[in-house]
Formats: sequence, C-alpha cells, structure tokens
Amino acid sequence: MQTSQQPLLSVVVPVYNESTGIAQFHASLTAVLDKDFKGQYEVLYCNDGSHDTTHSELGKLSEITKITRVLSLSINFGNELAKQAGIHHTTGK
Repeated sequence: MQTSQQPLLSVVVPVYNESTGIAQFHASLTAVLDKDFKGQYEVLYCNDGSHDTTHSELGKLSEITKITRVLSLSINFGNELAKQAGIHHTTGK
C-alpha cells in the first residue's frame, strides 16, 4: 500500500470504452507492479471520452485503492493526447 511519499513509478493507461475489461486489466497490472514496487507506484487511467460505463468502473477502482487515479477527458482526443494529458498529471519520480 502506498504511503504519503511520492511514488517511485507512474503508469499512465489511456482508456476508451473499456468498461468490460478494465477491472481484470487493473488486477493483472497491479499484481505485476506489486512484485517490484511494493505499492510505491501510481496508476493513472486517462479516460479518453468513453461513452460506456468506463468512468464509473474507474471510479470504483480508485475508491478501493489509493494507488489508482483517474483523469477524465470531456471528449475523445485520441491515444497520443490522452497519454500526454496523463503524463502531465503524474506525481511519480
């Protein structure tokens, strides 16, 4: 579990209409990251204007764990701009 210290690693994941698989993806991703970073990381999902329930699914994940953050874009800007926005909002070293 992450403490109040700055995370060592930030992982930016752009998502668009991924509600059906995001929970499984998150579980797999954090299982791998926990092995090497032991909670000293953050996962920032950049919701790129999804039209499904991706936003609410990400909200559930961010409520469960402090390592998960969500940035929601108002419309679909595309993968590259979503990644740039996410990188701009990371806090990791």
